[in-house]
Amino acid sequence: MFGYQVLGFGAGGGGAAPQTFDYLFIAGGGAGGQPVHAGGGGAGGLRTSYPGGTKVELEGGAVYTVTVGAGGNAPGANKGANSQIYITSPSVTFESTGGGGGGPQSPADPQDGGSGGGSYYTNGGSGNTPPFSPPQGNDGGKGPTPGHTGGGGGGAGGAGANPGNGGAGATVNITGSPFTAGGGGGGGYYSTNPPGGGAAGPGGGGTGYNNSNPGSNGLGGGGGGGSYVSPGGGDGGDGVIYFRYPNADTDPAIAPGSNTITSVGSDRLITFNVSGTLTVGG
Repeated sequence: MFGYQVLGFGAGGGGAAPQTFDYLFIAGGGAGGQPVHAGGGGAGGLRTSYPGGTKVELEGGAVYTVTVGAGGNAPGANKGANSQIYITSPSVTFESTGGGGGGPQSPADPQDGGSGGGSYYTNGGSGNTPPFSPPQGNDGGKGPTPGHTGGGGGGAGGAGANPGNGGAGATVNITGSPFTAGGGGGGGYYSTNPPGGGAAGPGGGGTGYNNSNPGSNGLGGGGGGGSYVSPGGGDGGDGVIYFRYPNADTDPAIAPGSNTITSVGSDRLITFNVSGTLTVGG
């Protein structure tokens, strides 16, 4: 957890009162490996305080830079980008970590990350890297040698399979409607006959079947591993950031306009679908 504390002084402080928020940070998912029977991409790291966790307190009048992590791009074992809030003075970053890219068919390591990428020859990438408590993700899986299916990418709720399916995501409910996010990508498959490969991890992972698929945007899903039909593997899904606070509090100012503030019961919900800024106190 981030901890209950004032996170720096920001920029442009004007004496407004500090404000406390629940949060959900999901980073970008890792891309699936290439070319065939490669590992699935690891899901983007997932960190949340809701419900019942330690909230974050932001200084009144401060302007915070909020970065939504993009998914990794295939082909290649490309790691997803971090989702973070950045305070300029003093310089402090709080973040969830991008998912590790899946390992390729050749003997090479997958990437570590929020959740680790799956592999074919070696052990899967390590999840929860760097470490947070509670963990932001899990390890990727390993493919068999010899064999036809790569290891699944790790998910926010479980490790990738050895070999096969992507790790399951975690169920969150900060939006008022529970959903599952942070699913790992399935391992890719070598041949079209018989059909094979790993299933997508629930929560936005991409399949590693004969036609590998990307992870889902807004869920930080890992991309499916490269297969016989689509050797490049699937892209990782983009992340998202949410902040939740009571209706009685002043709405922060957010930018750009594609990000939103909506009502959720007796609370308000900020959704950052793209990177922008948050000004506490309006």
